Amino acid sequence: MIHVTNTLISQNIKTKKLNTLVFIMSLGKLYLVIVKVNLGGQQGLDLPNLVSKVSNFLSGYSNATKVIYKFKVSGEPKIIAVFEVSNIFGLERNLAGLSRIGVFDVTCKPLIPYEIFAASLDVDPSLTHKTSYDPVIKQNELYWLQFDVGQEGLTTDELLKIWKQEAEAALGLKVQNQGLELFKVVGSRQVHVFFACDDPGDIDRMSFNLPLMKLNGANVQLTVQSVMNLDYYTSRIMTEQL
Repeated sequence: MIHVTNTLISQNIKTKKLNTLVFIMSLGKLYLVIVKVNLGGQQGLDLPNLVSKVSNFLSGYSNATKVIYKFKVSGEPKIIAVFEVSNIFGLERNLAGLSRIGVFDVTCKPLIPYEIFAASLDVDPSLTHKTSYDPVIKQNELYWLQFDVGQEGLTTDELLKIWKQEAEAALGLKVQNQGLELFKVVGSRQVHVFFACDDPGDIDRMSFNLPLMKLNGANVQLTVQSVMNLDYYTSRIMTEQL
């Protein structure tokens, strides 16, 4: 009986690894695009109208780019988007059009799904299993967390040991809750998290209990901003009854 159970578990893990591999192979490269409206020198700017135009440019370009998520940062003239890109020139054309409608500061960072990074740390395959992006993240309002992880006082091996515990905890939360999506910046100790929750206190409870904060908190800079679905913003900003 035990042998049969272990065999089934092994087969299940292999199936999850295969499904994740198929998903990864189907992906283009991922990029985080941050577009900030440069308000200097643009007097009399109709910001809602300009953001609507930006939203149109931050769309798929032929088959070369696909928008996974796009958001407006609440209270700021800033838009963020996650793109899946099969041809980088598609993204270049997406962003080149912005210069025709205004003045913007644009940042573009390559990403990988957090599950892929976690797999490289030998995290349990049941946690690194991934076949799609979380649709709950496309809901109206949520939070964007940026973790910048320092290493002062730690060897690389010590940091990676802590980070493995972190990945297990974070992905464990994701398995238990819809509305959580994580990405790591390629070649950088920076992680971006999109978290849909109704109670802002959940952010504190989650972040303070993560191994990175408990074991390396002095070296972690956490930035949290409220964001909303960009299409929701553009459809409601001028029509919302207040």
